Amino acid sequence: MKTTFLVAGLLLAAHGLFGQLTENFSDGNFEENPTWSGSTDKFSAATQVLQLNDSTPANSNTAYLSVAAPTSAAVLTTWEFYARLEFAPSTSNYARFYLAASAADLSSPLNGYFVKIGGASGDVDAVILCRQDGDNVVELIEGAPGSVAAQPAQARVRVTRTPGGLWSMWTDTGNGFTLEGETQDASYPMGLYAGVYCRYTSSRNEHFFFDDISIGPLYADTTPPKLVAVNPLHASQLAVRFDEPVAASHAGQAALYDISPGIGAPLSALPDVDDPAVVILELATPLSNLGQYTLSVQTMSDQQGNLSGPLSLGFIYYQISLALPGDVIINEIMADPSPALVLPDAEYVELHNRSDKLVDLGAWQIAVEANTRVLPSFLLLPGAYVLLCDEADAPAFETFGDVLPVSGFPALTNGGAVISLIDTSDVVISRVAYHPDWYGDVFKEDGGWSLELINPAAPADCPGNWRASQSVLQGTPGTANSLLGATPDTIALVLERVFATSTTEITLIF
Repeated sequence: MKTTFLVAGLLLAAHGLFGQLTENFSDGNFEENPTWSGSTDKFSAATQVLQLNDSTPANSNTAYLSVAAPTSAAVLTTWEFYARLEFAPSTSNYARFYLAASAADLSSPLNGYFVKIGGASGDVDAVILCRQDGDNVVELIEGAPGSVAAQPAQARVRVTRTPGGLWSMWTDTGNGFTLEGETQDASYPMGLYAGVYCRYTSSRNEHFFFDDISIGPLYADTTPPKLVAVNPLHASQLAVRFDEPVAASHAGQAALYDISPGIGAPLSALPDVDDPAVVILELATPLSNLGQYTLSVQTMSDQQGNLSGPLSLGFIYYQISLALPGDVIINEIMADPSPALVLPDAEYVELHNRSDKLVDLGAWQIAVEANTRVLPSFLLLPGAYVLLCDEADAPAFETFGDVLPVSGFPALTNGGAVISLIDTSDVVISRVAYHPDWYGDVFKEDGGWSLELINPAAPADCPGNWRASQSVLQGTPGTANSLLGATPDTIALVLERVFATSTTEITLIF
C-alpha cells in the first residue's frame, strides 16, 4: 500500500491541522499503515485497487471499510476519490463514499457526510452529496441525472468545504471535471472517519472498485474536552455532554464525578453507545425539584488522549408535573386595550400557577369561545405568571415579564366571552366567562384597563372576585395583580326601595 502524509506548514499546525491522506492501494494491502477496519473479509486490494470481494453473499448485503481521517471545518478541506461499479446501479446495488463520519462503523446510525453513487430506480442514477443525521439522510447536491446509470457506472469525484460551510461537488465521468453544484451546510464541522460502503445483491459481490483517495488537510486534535451541558433525564439520571467524543475507559469512572450539594459521586458512569460525547450518570440520591446543583469532573480525556483539568457546570433539575384543574388559573384579562396610555395597545390573557408544581404548557390550548389556539412549550414555575398574546405583540410586552407568544391569538370581545385553558388531555384547567359588569367602574369599562382576579384561592368564575386594575399602568401583565389580597365583594344585592316614575315604569334602588 502506498500511503503518504505530506507535512503542512506552520499555518496549518497553528490550527491543529496537518498533511493529507493519499491512498492508491499500490502495494495490494489495506490492513496497515493506516489500518482500514470493518468488513475486512469482504474486500481485497490484490489488484492494487480496493475491490469488494464477498465470497459468501446472501440475497441482500452491505459491507464497509473505514479509516481514521479526522477533518475540520476550520480550513478549506478537499476530498477526492474514484469509484467504479461494473453494473447499472439500482436501489439494491449502489455505493457510498463517506467523507466525514462520526463513527467508524459505517453500517450503523451516525452523523456526517457521504457521496452516493447510484441508488435510484430507473435510468436517472446520479452522484449525490448527502448529509446523514443518525438514520436520516438529506440530499444536499444532486449531480446530473443519469450520469452513472449505465454499465459501468464510474466517476471521479471532488468535494470541497470552506470554513464558512460552503460545499462544492465536481464529477468527472470521462470528459473532465464538471461542477455539479454548491450548497451551504454547517451541521457537522468535525469528521473522524472516511470510508466506503456497498449495498449489493448476490450477483454484484465482486463488482465495486475504489481508488485514488485523497483527503486533506487532516486534523490533529490537541485540545482537551470541555463540559458543555448537563441534562437531567429524571431525578436519578443525568446526561453529561462534552464538546467532543470522550475516551470510554476514562469517562466510565464514576469516581471522577461529583454532584453538589448533597448528591456526591454517582453510582455509575456509562458512555452513551449512540453518542460518544455523552456520559450517562446514575445517581445514588435523587435530585430535588427546582434544585440548583453543580456537576464537577476531576479530569476528562478525549479519544486522542488529551486530558482536561477540573471541569464544572451548574444546572437546575425541573420535575414537570401533571396539572389538575385549578392549578393554573386565568388571572388577568385585557379585552379592550384602547385607549392605551402606558401598556401596549394589544389584548392579552395572563396565567398564574398557584400550585407548587412545575407545569409545561406545551400543546395546551387557549380558547375564546370556539376559537382555539395551541400553546408553544413553556415551563411555568410554581407561583409564576406568564402573559399570552399574539406573537406580533409579544416584543412590546417583554419588559413586563414572561411572555408566551401565540400565533393567531384569539380575539377577546369587549362585550364578554368564555375563555378556557385546556391541557393536552382536553381537561379544562381554568375557565372564565368574563363580562363588562365585572369592571365595577363605568369609566374603566370603556376601555384601556384590564380585569384582575382579586383572590387566586377563591373561585375564578365568581364575578365578585374580579375588578378593573388599580395599577397606574392600567394593568399588571406578567406580575402579581394590583388587587391581589384585596377583599372581594362577597355581599349579595339588597333591594332597598321601589317606586313608580310613571304609569308604565318603575325604578328599583339596590
